Amino acid sequence: NNGVTNPDFHILRYGIETSRFRKRDEKNSSKFRFGFIGSFMRHKGPDILITSFKRLRKKINNIELHLYGYNGGDNDYFRKFAVSEPETGIFFHGSVDNTEVPSILRAMDILVIPSKWYENSPIIIYESYLTELPFITSDIGGMKELAEETGLGTVFKNNDSKDLEEKMLSFIEGKVKLNYNKKFKEAIELKNHLTSLEEIYERIL
Repeated sequence: NNGVTNPDFHILRYGIETSRFRKRDEKNSSKFRFGFIGSFMRHKGPDILITSFKRLRKKINNIELHLYGYNGGDNDYFRKFAVSEPETGIFFHGSVDNTEVPSILRAMDILVIPSKWYENSPIIIYESYLTELPFITSDIGGMKELAEETGLGTVFKNNDSKDLEEKMLSFIEGKVKLNYNKKFKEAIELKNHLTSLEEIYERIL
């Protein structure tokens, strides 16, 4: 689709140590919990998510938004959006160590990756998949493909808070149909990744 016609072109997904992750907990809260994990930078789009959530919260009261992340260098942006607003159901938890990510994901109902720019292949999507946590992400390269490959994602129009709000509502109402792709785990298992990498090197040599 982008002019790449070489038959020797291969896409090799990142290798992940999958044993750190397990299926998320059964829902034991009346609250529907959306989440974001990442840097608070304009191109990462947490402002889009917050705008969408606040509009949705006016219609549905039993939802929460849990934000995890760090200051990516834009101090004004960070101060404006990396804040807790309990009265509107928004909770900012600060930055987290990578070892905490599996348990944080298991406590969510939906992860949102609202990046406004082309990502490579976000690790957080792999981690969401490994906890069998559904996710919503922008419909641009690096994320859209993973929504399809994992079978756990749905996409919204890039930088469109209204469309994101509608997708969030669809999840709450149970209208989103997912098809968890078990084979994707085999592709990202670290030992399988290394084997594939070695095979590619051998063909080249």
